[in-house]
Amino acid sequence: VRRRPPKVGILAGSLSAAAVAAIIITAIEVNAHTPITRHRIQTLTTNADMVRTRIIPTGHKPWSVAASNNAVWVAHRTSNTVTRIDSATGAVTNTIHVGRHPLGLAIDQAGNVWVSNNFDDTVTRISAHSLRPNLTIHGFSAPAEMTIADGDLWVTNANSNKVTRVDPATGRIIAQITVGNTPGTITAEGHFIWIGNFVDKTVSEIDARTSRVVDTISIGKDLLGIAANSNYLFVADPSNNSSGGDVLTRIDLLSGAQRELDVASLPFGVAVSGSSVWIACVDAGTLLRVDPNSMQITGELTVGRSPTHVAVAGDQVWVVNQDDGTVMQLSARQVQHTHLSSTGTPAGYVDQIAIGNGPVGVAGGFNAAWVT
Repeated sequence: VRRRPPKVGILAGSLSAAAVAAIIITAIEVNAHTPITRHRIQTLTTNADMVRTRIIPTGHKPWSVAASNNAVWVAHRTSNTVTRIDSATGAVTNTIHVGRHPLGLAIDQAGNVWVSNNFDDTVTRISAHSLRPNLTIHGFSAPAEMTIADGDLWVTNANSNKVTRVDPATGRIIAQITVGNTPGTITAEGHFIWIGNFVDKTVSEIDARTSRVVDTISIGKDLLGIAANSNYLFVADPSNNSSGGDVLTRIDLLSGAQRELDVASLPFGVAVSGSSVWIACVDAGTLLRVDPNSMQITGELTVGRSPTHVAVAGDQVWVVNQDDGTVMQLSARQVQHTHLSSTGTPAGYVDQIAIGNGPVGVAGGFNAAWVT
């Protein structure tokens, strides 16, 4: 049973590709160095089972990440490249040239990697077999983030206020769906896709079975990260709750009820895996683990400077540290609050992956992790 869609007006207007990218990048790069009121986080038990496995360098200005069980992919928006990392060894195996200003990454069911080229208005497919681009699709408008749902690729278009549905096997555009003003972040669960509309401060919900918007949820907050499970939608909202702090907002997908949790400053990337919600907090330099049912913080770890996105593949968590130019790999088996050791390294440290200046996003699936 789905709740009745509330009637929410959609603002008109569009932004240039450069302006769209500037909104998102400014939110990270400016706010990451701006003092923000921080809410107290409960004291948590130290537990060294929160294991860092490695830190890997990948190149200049990494932006987003996608992960599978055997590889991590990182997109670099200034060098127009995507880097592949072997998950088992941490070795950089491939650097692949794509279009201008790559932002989003997604891995389809065949293991192909998709990249949105924001300044070119194109999307590129990297073959799972050759690890080379084998298809470029035109017809987008400032493509931003992407996801896979019902076997198809879904791409947000920040300039046209649309979401594009693509057949990943043929590259054919199946549908163009109008959503809110400046759609950016996107996530999917089952037959449903949710899109964060940056200017509207709303979330559009699409039913993949009909390719139609079935709900528009008023958030009233900035939408920098979004993730979902079968029961809830989670939104990262920097400095927008009633007392001006930073929150994770949970939306019940049946009742529409919203609940907020105070988190560390500038929450950005959000991922859901099993009984955990993971939040990368840019200004605090931490990764939080939250119980999705109780909305209690169950783990906190200092990970690096300006962690922006997080992805989960199997029992591995991947975090992008933008200002460090690294991707950090962690074990998801048990995460609790971890203190720095006398050497400045968090307890339970295993390894970290240096990837260059400014990594931001992470996604996981199909034996690899991918980063832009």
